[in-house]
Amino acid sequence: KYLKNKFGKKMQSKRVFCLVTLIIIGFPGLWQEKETIKTSPIADNSIHLEDIISNKSEAAQTLRGRIAQGKTVVDFYAKWCPPCKMMLPIIGELSDKYEDITFIKVDIDKFIDIVNGFDVAGTRIAIETVPTFYLFKDGKIVETIHGGMNKEAFEQIMNNSFDS
Repeated sequence: KYLKNKFGKKMQSKRVFCLVTLIIIGFPGLWQEKETIKTSPIADNSIHLEDIISNKSEAAQTLRGRIAQGKTVVDFYAKWCPPCKMMLPIIGELSDKYEDITFIKVDIDKFIDIVNGFDVAGTRIAIETVPTFYLFKDGKIVETIHGGMNKEAFEQIMNNSFDS
């Protein structure tokens, strides 16, 4: 049986209202958008492009300079992309393990000019899917990887590409 209050209304609806109010007030994270990619401590060889440039117009030139020598993995990602989120800890672990490889993360939403077309060593790069990884050795593309994968598969492709 339902109890009636002094106005003759059922108490059940009041309880439901109180419960809904408590949920909304008590759990604000349910409707708020959260930061999808958290910044965590990264290795010295792991760089976010926006951290090493003073303005976006110099982004392409800075990126070319960083990939010109040595081994470099460039990760084109988006904060809203589920496979990119999956790859984040994998790339973090690999950057800790391989100190001789530079890892550069490029947020496609912040660097649209690079995403639409970027010339490297006579090759035009255009990002069509995320995540996309370009592996460079001394300024030349040695491998392109589209999409997410497990750590072992990525590491194997990376080692095979850089060792050839």
